[in-house]
Amino acid sequence: MKKILLTFATLFILLSLTLSFTACHKHEYVESVVKPTCTEKGYTTHTCSCGETYNDSYVDELGHEFINYTYDNNATYDNDGTKTAICNRDGCEERDTITDSGTMLESKIAFKTFVFQDKVSSNIVSNDTEKFDFNNEIEKIGNSKFVIALDEFGMQTSLTGEVPLNIGDNTFYVFEFVKDERVGYYKVELRRRPMYSVTFNTYGGTTVQEQTVEEGYLATVPTETVVKEGYTFNCWDYDFTTPITSSITINANFTAHTNIPYKIEYYLENLNDSNYTLTETVNEVGPTDTTVSITSKTIEHFTFNENYFENNLSDNINANGSTVLKLYYKRNTYTLSNANTNIGSITNAGTYKYGQEITSI
Repeated sequence: MKKILLTFATLFILLSLTLSFTACHKHEYVESVVKPTCTEKGYTTHTCSCGETYNDSYVDELGHEFINYTYDNNATYDNDGTKTAICNRDGCEERDTITDSGTMLESKIAFKTFVFQDKVSSNIVSNDTEKFDFNNEIEKIGNSKFVIALDEFGMQTSLTGEVPLNIGDNTFYVFEFVKDERVGYYKVELRRRPMYSVTFNTYGGTTVQEQTVEEGYLATVPTETVVKEGYTFNCWDYDFTTPITSSITINANFTAHTNIPYKIEYYLENLNDSNYTLTETVNEVGPTDTTVSITSKTIEHFTFNENYFENNLSDNINANGSTVLKLYYKRNTYTLSNANTNIGSITNAGTYKYGQEITSI
C-alpha cells in the first residue's frame, strides 16, 4: 500500500513540474518553405525547439507543364501518329501523349523510272518489247492502287496491268485510287521502236548488204570492199554517228578515173557504092561517165554527112573504154562537060565521084 502511494506521489510531483515549466516557456519558431510541385501544394512550416510545429501559407499545386513534344514515329496509312512530352518542371517525370495531326502516312502510287511533266510521261522501249507490264513500273504505297486504261475516260481497262504494244506510239492512262477513291490520273506514252532498213547505193558497183536497224540506234559502216569500174571509192555520204530515225538509202561517193580511153572514127564513102569505110581512128582519154562532144573536121574532097543516122558526135565515156564516136563523110562529086578545054576533049562528059577515073582524048 505504501509503495502505491509513493508512486502516485512521484507522478504528481513530475506532472506539477512539467506544468510549471510549460506555463513559463515562450515558443521560438524557425520557418521552412516547402515548394509546391505539379501535384502537391506548397506551404510554410513553423518549428519550435520544443518540438511544437504548425503549417500555413499554403500555395496551390503547379500542375504539369508540357512544352516540347516529340513525334513518336508511329503513324500508319490509316491514322495519325502521336507525340509525347515530358513535364517541363524540375524533377517531374510525368509524360503526356497526344495525337500528332497531319502525320498519317501518305497512300500513293510511285513510278520507278517514268518521269512526268504536267502529268505526262514519254518513254521509249525496244522493238522486242511486245508487252509492257505496269506492275513492274508502279509501286503501290499504303492503301493505294492503280488501274490501266486505254482511253482517258477509263472505259477500256486492263485487268492485269499488262498491255500489248504496237510498233510505234502507244498511249495509256494510269488512274490512281486511295481507299477506292480516285485521286488522279497520269498519261503515259510508250513508243515501241520501229525497225528501219538501211540500203546502200553503189551506183552499179559491187553489192553491199542491207542492214536492219532499230530506231534510235546506229547503222554500221559496211565492211565490204566497194568496187566500181572506172572509179575509186571514197566514202559513204552519211554520218554513221547519227541515229537512224527512218528507212534510208546511203550513197557511195566515188572519184572518177580521168584516163578512160575512147575512140573517134572517121568513115569515108566508098568510091564504087554508097557504103562507108573506116579510114582513120583517133584514140583519146577522158573522165569516166562524162559526156564528150566533138565537131566534124574538114577532109579534102569529102563533106560531112550531117544527116547520116549513124553519126555519133556526143556520147558518154564508158568506164570499160567502149565509147566510140563516129563521123561519116560523103564523097564529093564533080561535073565535067565538053566545055572543059583545059583537059582536052572528054568523051564521057557528066558527074563523077571524087577519085573516079574518066576518059579523055
